[in-house]
Amino acid sequence: MYDRRRRAPQMVVTVLLGSVLAFAPLAPLYPIPTASAATIDADGSSCTLHDAVESFIYGSDQGGCRSTGTYGDNDTLNLTSLSYTVSLALPTYSSGTLTVNGNNATIEWGGSSGRLWTITGSGTSVAITGLTIRGTGGSNDAGLAVLNGATLELSNVTMEHLDSQATSGGAIAAISGATVRVEDSHFTNNSAAYTGGAIAAFGDGTTVTLDNVEIEGNRAGAGGGIAALDGATVDISQSTISDNSALFGGGIFAAGDADVTIEDSTLSENSATGDGGAILAAYGANVSVTESLIADNTAGGSGGGIAAGTGDGPGAGAAVTIVDSTVRGNEADGYGGGIDVIDDSQLVVSGSTIEENRAGLRGGGIAVTVGADATIQDSTVRNNEADYDGGGLEIQRAHARLERVTVSGNRAGRSGGGLNVDDQAAVDAVNVTLSGNEAPTGSAANLTRNSTLTLSFVTVADHQGGAAFAVDDSSTLRLKNSLLADPDVDECQLEDGATVDVQGVVLADDPSCNHASITVDSNLRSTLGPLQNNGGPTDTHALLPGSPALDA
Repeated sequence: MYDRRRRAPQMVVTVLLGSVLAFAPLAPLYPIPTASAATIDADGSSCTLHDAVESFIYGSDQGGCRSTGTYGDNDTLNLTSLSYTVSLALPTYSSGTLTVNGNNATIEWGGSSGRLWTITGSGTSVAITGLTIRGTGGSNDAGLAVLNGATLELSNVTMEHLDSQATSGGAIAAISGATVRVEDSHFTNNSAAYTGGAIAAFGDGTTVTLDNVEIEGNRAGAGGGIAALDGATVDISQSTISDNSALFGGGIFAAGDADVTIEDSTLSENSATGDGGAILAAYGANVSVTESLIADNTAGGSGGGIAAGTGDGPGAGAAVTIVDSTVRGNEADGYGGGIDVIDDSQLVVSGSTIEENRAGLRGGGIAVTVGADATIQDSTVRNNEADYDGGGLEIQRAHARLERVTVSGNRAGRSGGGLNVDDQAAVDAVNVTLSGNEAPTGSAANLTRNSTLTLSFVTVADHQGGAAFAVDDSSTLRLKNSLLADPDVDECQLEDGATVDVQGVVLADDPSCNHASITVDSNLRSTLGPLQNNGGPTDTHALLPGSPALDA
């Protein structure tokens, strides 16, 4: 059976080291040009791309290229043919500002010498528009490298079938303070041996910004689509990241204090052999997801949608924030069909829906385990499934706080249809609705191995299978101002030694919780409305006229 508590961190470290060691800073190879500006039209025959770039570097016409204007800091390269075949890497561009107008041309790059083009040096800037860069199956036909404070801007560019077999970033590698801005562009079927099948960003001060970009069908060791490492920042908006694959982080891999921000975007149908079908974040990374969809991703390990941490203990965790987003239809063979956090990871979910995810072991919707911490607010966790425990949420040796959350319609094959609280875990739930979950043991919640569940102002209704709450001999269920209305099951299944604490007014439809301070009313369910939108952030059961809770 899959060992959830460790994500093969040695493999992750190997991927990181391979990525970093594969690159060394490049010194400028050519003299710095003079001021002013020149324009060259390159047709690929009388004026080749190689000669055109050399002309801008040297500040004088090379080969058959002829410029208009004076070479300087704001030069322009116009591609005047539809197709260019390149087998030798273009000269490194290390100073000045160059605009490349592709005019919908295609560069067929079939070299085996590494990158098609390297752009390096603080203040160096290249802008490319209207161009397709396509690898032709060379042994190492990677795309562009941007290094040492240089800037690259891409608009309406397609990069495809580019392969970095020895390094990272099949299409683009941004390193050591580089800035890359991409809009209205496509990255498809690129690959890297280590990280970032399409794009890899390394180092403090390195920034990659993607707006209206499609990243599809790329693959790598980690981060099939994108990798952000060692303090790099990646900002993604209005983009689609789909059908990418990797050992770890099928869509995105973020590690080493990297920051990744995702807004108004979709991550779908990505896959990881290990953890993080869409995203794997680890080693101090920060990932923020806002107004986005994480759907139909798969992981052979844990975190079908998102995984945080490696299982390597303190320091290996990450911070993940999900706001106004949907995590739907993801699957993991291990823990956390939708989301899985471990180590010292921090998870915050607000205004979001976690639905229809599946875990082969525990935590169909969300798994929070082994030192992690989660805060979930104004959100819905519904219709998720775990083959074993924690259909909605698995909280194991960790802490979670739920506020204004509805956990409904989840199913576990063994225990904890809504929640499975295990192994010294603690869960605080305030203004929460537990409704219609199902499991043979603990259909609403299962508490085992010295765990504590505290419910304040909570409604529990309509559960199926075993008793709503199953509490073992070392665990504690605390109830405060709550209502338990499950006519089809007992409210509590208590082992000898189990603890039930009651504060305020607690109403139940049967006496099975065995506490004198609980008021029993066998007709309690008839005083609750159906689970529906009653005006709050999530669906709830409204109190009907005559409910004893109205006057409590």
